[in-house]
Amino acid sequence: MSKQPIKLNQVPDTQWIQENYPKTECILFDMDGTIVNTEIVHIGSLKRTMDEIGENLPLKFIEEEYFGLADELVHQHLKIKTTDVSSFIKIKNRHFLELLKEMAPKEFSFPQIRGFLNDLSKNHPMALVTSSENETTQAILEALDYKRFFRKIITAGDVENLKPSPDPYHLGLSQLKKEKSENFLIFEDSPPGLKAALSTKATVFHVQWW
Repeated sequence: MSKQPIKLNQVPDTQWIQENYPKTECILFDMDGTIVNTEIVHIGSLKRTMDEIGENLPLKFIEEEYFGLADELVHQHLKIKTTDVSSFIKIKNRHFLELLKEMAPKEFSFPQIRGFLNDLSKNHPMALVTSSENETTQAILEALDYKRFFRKIITAGDVENLKPSPDPYHLGLSQLKKEKSENFLIFEDSPPGLKAALSTKATVFHVQWW
């Protein structure tokens, strides 16, 4: 278990992972801000959502306060009374998908990540563990043809307690049948995700390559 996350400023070489972590039994990845640069899309769609429901919040405030936080927790934190959480998420997902369609896949990913995921998936079972909704997660994975790299996909609707709780990662391990493992890796980027990852027995990598 790493006491502090290991910072990664660039996508590592697969051989480096194999040489330094030869006992790795499985690997878990966050999605937004980790394997895809979609945090800006989430922030933009959240801003549009707040404007639509009459909650006028500055973009900078949204970026600083809600980076990497699940939509359900954003709604809870803001104590929004004009829209229930289900409607809030539907509106936000609509704006997210609209913004995503305006972007080319190369704008939110790059070839090194595809190669990294492809190579790792050949030798290790992998799970995607994201706080995003299933609808938006599937849209991103299909746009990039990334779904084939992951044996299991955990999204916001699969757990009661979202990141920063470690529950999503525990579920990912369970679905990979590695719940007793002490030799696994997690790649994360946001404060809630890192807190969740560090609450497990994983070696945690802090992704900073965007």
